Amino acid sequence: MTYAAQLIDAVKEASGLSSDRELADALGVKPPTLNQWKHNKGSPMPPERVMQLCEMASIADAGPWLVGVQADAVRITAVRRALESVLDRARPSVAKVATLGAASLVYCGLAALQAAESAGRMYIM
Repeated sequence: MTYAAQLIDAVKEASGLSSDRELADALGVKPPTLNQWKHNKGSPMPPERVMQLCEMASIADAGPWLVGVQADAVRITAVRRALESVLDRARPSVAKVATLGAASLVYCGLAALQAAESAGRMYIM
């Protein structure tokens, strides 16, 4: 399955749309255009549309999808493999950054609570 097809399916699921036609209407494109993007035929999905789809599905990091859709469009196997290699290396990094960010927020929140508690001032909002 192409990256574009995966993204299209994710958007339909997240948006509660039941068909490609409904998604095409929501994007303001013709159904055959969406079908071409999904099946990697004709012109590749423009980056602006990748960004729009990511917004519709509440995908915070559109970067991997942008690279993936570009990988779909590349006809040179070595270049496609290189782009997919970038994606494989980026996915764990994105997950690590998200985990570290969440852990940092929790740690900072706990540190602030402990400091307030030890100073005898505890405000709960």
